[in-house]
Amino acid sequence: MIRIVRSQSAEAEGLTGFRKSARAAKIAEGLLPPPIHLGGKAAGFLAHELEAVISARATGATDDEVKDIVRNLVAARSAKETTAA
Repeated sequence: MIRIVRSQSAEAEGLTGFRKSARAAKIAEGLLPPPIHLGGKAAGFLAHELEAVISARATGATDDEVKDIVRNLVAARSAKETTAA
């Protein structure tokens, strides 16, 4: 089951440890995966992606390693879209 964490929620802040502006900066730096658009103005993070980044940080991953993880997570989204079509 896929779980969505709304990007503007207290849960997103609690999981990442960053407020909205800091999350945006981390996304721009490639250190957090971007949220997916849910329709209208709604957006949310895929929980398993946030958990992968948190887990990597907990095990001492460097910024470059986290960027690789984020790139792979985002690339996997495209691969899943292609196979679902």
